[in-house]
Amino acid sequence: MGIKHSVVKQPDEIGYSYEWNDEHIIDSDINFNGFSLINLGEPINPSDAATKNYVDESIPSSLSGQAEFTSIFLGTSWEDLATVTIDISSGQKVFVMFSCNYAMSIEYAYMNIQLTRDGLAIGRERRGSSSDIFNVKTFALQFIDSPGGGTFTYAVKGRTSESGPNNWLNEGILTVFVL
Repeated sequence: MGIKHSVVKQPDEIGYSYEWNDEHIIDSDINFNGFSLINLGEPINPSDAATKNYVDESIPSSLSGQAEFTSIFLGTSWEDLATVTIDISSGQKVFVMFSCNYAMSIEYAYMNIQLTRDGLAIGRERRGSSSDIFNVKTFALQFIDSPGGGTFTYAVKGRTSESGPNNWLNEGILTVFVL
């Protein structure tokens, strides 16, 4: 079973199977055969086991928001693509990530993506089409922000340098994590 006893105990002796003491040593994996480990105390040392409740209460979920879009054709004016609003405490950092597929129908045009916080630009990326038009490419923008405490709205905007019938972004996602 993986548990060694320094002294073999009989079923009617104290310490037999239902009482744990310092003479028991676990030296291999133990199969609980579908049973649960119950009445576990709170962890103290880094290698201690933790209850589900302790983990649920102690480790906050860092994913604060996510927004997606399926397909947007862009012109030369900035267009809103996705928006996420979060509440954070002072001193927390925010990791903002945006990715999408894009294609352009005009040679030597540019696709511009801008990340904003409360309407002000905090990051921008520009990709050119060169002569490689109509091929689908991936756009990714990542940013770590330290805005202070409060409520903040992160948004992604897009535009092209030249209007064309097939300048599009597809399958975009804006994800915001509180660190």
